[in-house]
Amino acid sequence: MLENRTPYVDEQQITAALKEKLDGVAPRQDLWPLIQAELLRRQQKHRKWWQIPPFGPLVMLGGYVQSLRLTRVSLGSAALALLAAWLVLLPPWANPSQDALARNARDYWYDKASGPVAESGAVTYAAFFHNTGDNPIINTAHNNFCSFSVDVDTMSYAQARDLVINARSLPDPGSVRLEGFINSFGHGYQPPTEGPFAIYIEGAPSPFGGENQWLLRIGLQARTTGTMESAPNSTGLPPVIARNVKAQVEFDPAVVISYRQLGYEYQRVPYDDFLTINMVASEIRAGHSVTALFEVSLREGAQGRAATVHTEYQDLDTDDAKELIREFNTTEFGANLEDTTPYFQRDAVVAQYAEVLRESHWAQGSSLEEMQVLVQKVKALFPGDRLVAEFAELVKQSVVIAAMNTS
Repeated sequence: MLENRTPYVDEQQITAALKEKLDGVAPRQDLWPLIQAELLRRQQKHRKWWQIPPFGPLVMLGGYVQSLRLTRVSLGSAALALLAAWLVLLPPWANPSQDALARNARDYWYDKASGPVAESGAVTYAAFFHNTGDNPIINTAHNNFCSFSVDVDTMSYAQARDLVINARSLPDPGSVRLEGFINSFGHGYQPPTEGPFAIYIEGAPSPFGGENQWLLRIGLQARTTGTMESAPNSTGLPPVIARNVKAQVEFDPAVVISYRQLGYEYQRVPYDDFLTINMVASEIRAGHSVTALFEVSLREGAQGRAATVHTEYQDLDTDDAKELIREFNTTEFGANLEDTTPYFQRDAVVAQYAEVLRESHWAQGSSLEEMQVLVQKVKALFPGDRLVAEFAELVKQSVVIAAMNTS
């Protein structure tokens, strides 16, 4: 099997090529055929001649000839019986099942698989998710910097939606990526008229975090137009408007006591890596946007700058490294959740729904039933919005499925 395969010459090249097409979250649905084909090729290539009938049974019997003679069992009958069993259990012409491939791929991609392949209609999810635990609360006296990726895979939300709506099954907690849930929706950011992208920040009391917990929403929105890259064979994708984009939040310890990043558990980036190649940087294409959420605790009576968002990028025309900075002051926090935009209120509920699904330590006081009540209020803020209506149905069905599982 793959676990004991012998490495061959192009092992590293193949691994690197495949990993370049992954996003660090999990193999996406569209990449599973490629991974499946590669695993199948490896498995077939490394099956030795003596593993294939009739050689396998004969080789195995060679060491038991004396025992068979003592028990007066015919060598020929034992060989025929073993050969028949071999052909039934391990036929050389059979392809490995997807479940077998999923088990074999476990050590190839991650150190832990989320379980058997879940099938829903015509869609088969064989993505493997690594349960990364919960982000801790960070004291700003120890570390007041936090980074986040500008390129988020939304496959986690797509899988959860399909499993709940079509397969009537809740997703594996380890497969829920909060940042993927949030970024599956539009956020209403206005594209900038100058520069490659703009920074948007909004804050209000956290509806779920308890006393003196504030929710901070940070968004990047790229401009909607740009110069198409010079390559004549256009892929049809929006043009790249900035490269090597990195984003980092700096919290002022004089104002912010502590913070917790919501989501992004799988790619925590140390502060020292922000300005180095060790931090994952991404391209930004026209129209792209990303949103990140933080829960912060403020010092009593403190006023002034609470957070500063730094974004570093490479200018396409000059290749120079540039930086865009946006500060957020305590006076910009809304007094109540209702004072914020509908997008902020929706993101708060979507984030908490993801926390409940992933059985987060920080969501112990919340339930799916509570999410169902809140999502109806959010739905009223987005009349006619198909994605929000779909999310409301997703939460409703999750409550039904959870009740069935506990009955």
